[in-house]
Amino acid sequence: MSEIPDPLTGPSTEQVNPSTDNPREFMDKFYESNIYLKAKQDFFIDKTLPDDVTDKEKQEAFEQSEDAKFAMVDFARKALTFKYNPDLFPAPSAHALSTYIESVKDMMKMSRSGVSSTEIESLDSLRSIYHNTAAQTLVEDKVVRSIKLGRSLARLVLVDKGLDTFENATKKDIDQIKRKFGAV
Repeated sequence: MSEIPDPLTGPSTEQVNPSTDNPREFMDKFYESNIYLKAKQDFFIDKTLPDDVTDKEKQEAFEQSEDAKFAMVDFARKALTFKYNPDLFPAPSAHALSTYIESVKDMMKMSRSGVSSTEIESLDSLRSIYHNTAAQTLVEDKVVRSIKLGRSLARLVLVDKGLDTFENATKKDIDQIKRKFGAV
């Protein structure tokens, strides 16, 4: 595989990013990337932490943040594109992701067929459950280290399948919750 471009200094906009369909390779490259390291460093700017907070605790805190979610999506968009291949996931994760993908497809189909907003809201609640299940399963299978990163990887699967966009994947969780309940 070719060298991963450093998005902080390049690549040009005409350059096509390298890609991988191996989720563990994608995550390893993400954890080693300048995008991850800078986002993690920036996450702790202006935060006062007790002296006894370990590096592992800092890592865990960062990886449960929206900053980590945004960094992963940014990494996939600018450095290493993730291509979904269910055969390269542990069976439980592949199954959970498949169920999540099908729930998104069903919701999209139903929303175009003129069903009621109540039915769409019910489907969206079910989709959300499947999204959380996929994220939890990715953690249990040790593909990712946190639920937030599991949710992010599941969204990148949707992006690869043309069911979501990078722009949607970088929306703040609170904005999505507000939109769901009509507060935006």
